[in-house]
Amino acid sequence: MIVSENNADNLAVIPSKNNAKEILIYDNRLNTELIFNDNFTARDFDLFFTLLHLAKKNVTQKKGKTVYMSFDQLTKFLSASAYKNKNRFYKEVRAFLDKAQDIRTFFKTDIKNTKGRNAVLEGALFFDKLSVDEATKTASFRLSDGAYEFLFFFEKFMQLNLYEFCSLKRKGSKILFRLLIQFKNLPINKTSGLKELVLNKDEFYKYIKPPITYRPADIDRRILTPAIKELEEGDYFKSVLCERLQSNLETIDYKIIFNDSNRK
Repeated sequence: MIVSENNADNLAVIPSKNNAKEILIYDNRLNTELIFNDNFTARDFDLFFTLLHLAKKNVTQKKGKTVYMSFDQLTKFLSASAYKNKNRFYKEVRAFLDKAQDIRTFFKTDIKNTKGRNAVLEGALFFDKLSVDEATKTASFRLSDGAYEFLFFFEKFMQLNLYEFCSLKRKGSKILFRLLIQFKNLPINKTSGLKELVLNKDEFYKYIKPPITYRPADIDRRILTPAIKELEEGDYFKSVLCERLQSNLETIDYKIIFNDSNRK
């Protein structure tokens, strides 16, 4: 059972998998303006987005509430095989919660003043509070003010099917999947019949978040190639291709081509 406040009068029961809603709506900026440790795993992303789902269901727009949960509630969008070994799953949850304490928001706000527009950079921890009781296999968390902006107050947003997202096995696949979902409304190229997204190098890196030691060839081999393979073989998207656009042998832009006609 998940409780939205430390108060019996504010008890909130999360529905079962059979009738739970699958869609998480959030600000597009969440895809680029969160900073995760490099050791964040595919499973960690599953658990993190499950926390966001629990927050949306239990906190509403009132800031300062704490969500209480059991470790088992984090299986909501996972396949049965993912938590068949309870001890191993609990260890994964504990490791994730340790890493989640370091997740940070970092975003730019344009503020208009007498001298024109001024870009202000803001950064903060994503969670104000995150605690674990290993004896009872329970945990609780409270969102920071910055986190509320991503979940409740936004102009441009995307909708993520969490069952679908959590069915992906690779970390890179989950990142690329969210990127393609965000840009699903791109027009179709009349010549190729495909959608084309061009990002400059800095924009691309904000989405993909490769380790700082990765060279472009490493990103291709270790992130993009296996991610594209999983997305295509699982029929999440078709005809996915990522090209590096170069000038004087230096990568300046990335062009991502994809077909999402199978998703309609």
